[in-house]
Amino acid sequence: PVHTYEKDGQFELRLEAMDEYGCSADTALFPLTVYPKPDLSFDLKQGPLCTTPITLSFTNTTAHADAYEWTFGNGLNSTAINPEFNMTGGPLDIHLLGNNLYGCESTLDTLVNIYVKPVASVHLEETTGCAPFLAVFENTSSDVNLYEWTFGDGQGSTLANPVYRFDEAGTYHVQLVANNDGICYDSNEVTITVLPLPEAAFSCAAFSDTTVQSNGIFLFSDASVDAIRWDWDFGDGGTSTAQNPVHRYYMNGDKAVTLIVSNQYGCLDTVREIIKPDPFGNLFVPNTFSPEIGASGAREFRPIGIGLRQFKIEIFATNGQRVWESSHLLEGQPTEAWDGYFAGNMCPPGIYWWKCSAILANGRPWMGMSFKEGSDPIREGKL
Repeated sequence: PVHTYEKDGQFELRLEAMDEYGCSADTALFPLTVYPKPDLSFDLKQGPLCTTPITLSFTNTTAHADAYEWTFGNGLNSTAINPEFNMTGGPLDIHLLGNNLYGCESTLDTLVNIYVKPVASVHLEETTGCAPFLAVFENTSSDVNLYEWTFGDGQGSTLANPVYRFDEAGTYHVQLVANNDGICYDSNEVTITVLPLPEAAFSCAAFSDTTVQSNGIFLFSDASVDAIRWDWDFGDGGTSTAQNPVHRYYMNGDKAVTLIVSNQYGCLDTVREIIKPDPFGNLFVPNTFSPEIGASGAREFRPIGIGLRQFKIEIFATNGQRVWESSHLLEGQPTEAWDGYFAGNMCPPGIYWWKCSAILANGRPWMGMSFKEGSDPIREGKL
């Protein structure tokens, strides 16, 4: 048989043998001693608390042990019954091995907190920024395990490494009170400066002169508050840094205009609005050009227009022969020009006639060109 003795002490084993007939002629007795196993325990005194270094005094309260081996997590070892040493921080891992003269041994492993003087410390990458300012607090405290933060605006946290957003501009005194199990305390304070934002705003109006209506020209008026720099995006690839810019659109359709402003602190604000220009369009036809000896830009006959839905222009010699025509548009603008050649040969100098028609983006027909102030617009003329 196998039997486990749970307690130490003196025991007598008794074995009685019987044969198949139930006869018992002999009994064997055997004395058995179960030795005690060490029952490990100790008391720890720390003093004085919340100082650095702190003295640790161990009082061994083990039963049934004659020899001890202490191993501490700070690298120290001892075979003393009641060891004592100084520490500057915790917690502390403790491993105790005990044995007795019978060869029995036990181990005890435990972790205890050491109440030295704590140090509350806070690290912050940036302490100044524009509103809203996101502060990521890195807790660099030592010998603490409980935290209480106050952010200077009535809010707080008990997290070790909180993240907090300051929405309003101002100066905030952030305090950390750190402690170790509510026994030892320390505090630290950091000041955060949240800078004010400018306020981006603008208005715009279409510009019209006395000769051209709905020409795609817009006047933008800044209405921002506390801005010293302006960055405009007019939604068609055009940009400006003027405070009150003038911009001309060459394509019809809604435009998303974005204004980014900054103040003296470099803080930014953005506003974005969709403007809906009235359909615009216009066409300019030159009345002279010199393909061989003209100045730059005057060596070709190039009609210029924007916002055109349809377009056709023809040029005729004095004998009525058509020498050039074009109706090609790209994004509402004419793209072709006459270089003065016809059938591979340069046309002779002289008078030519042009004839043009167009439909503007608003569906109205082009009324023609006025080459002199007060003259009626024409849609055909000399060149």
